[in-house]
Amino acid sequence: MTWLIKYRWPLLVAAALLFLAAGWRIDRATQYRQGHADATAMMQATADKQARQAAEAAIAKERAAADALAEKQKEIEYEKRQTAAAVSALDVERKRVQQYATRRADSLSQAAGTARTSDDDGAARGWQLFGACAAEYGDMAKVADTQRDALAEWQAYGSAVEQIRGE
Repeated sequence: MTWLIKYRWPLLVAAALLFLAAGWRIDRATQYRQGHADATAMMQATADKQARQAAEAAIAKERAAADALAEKQKEIEYEKRQTAAAVSALDVERKRVQQYATRRADSLSQAAGTARTSDDDGAARGWQLFGACAAEYGDMAKVADTQRDALAEWQAYGSAVEQIRGE
């Protein structure tokens, strides 16, 4: 125990240095953990911000595509109304032509005279065929207009999907 008294100052200095080294070591570990937590929080905040921006960009792109699709559908609906009006007008004309063809065929078939009978029968048959062709053409035109409308709608939808995927 005497040696403790004899070497007390060097032992106190050594103990103080040991306490300082231990305190410094504990402080460095605490600072490391705090720095790691700060860096993790900063990276998480950056990742969250980027994810939010990406989501907002995707939503904006989808809205733009939906707006474009709605605009195209308005145009398609306008074209459908215009087509319906044109088809209605053509139906009126087709019926008028069929009535004319029927009257003409009837008047030619009722014409008297043996010399012109075969010619009149051919002309009457021609007018009947013309009326039938006009009716058939009108029906085909309606089908074609319906198919064109459906195609326009699908093309508008496809371009909206392409806009979402492609940009």
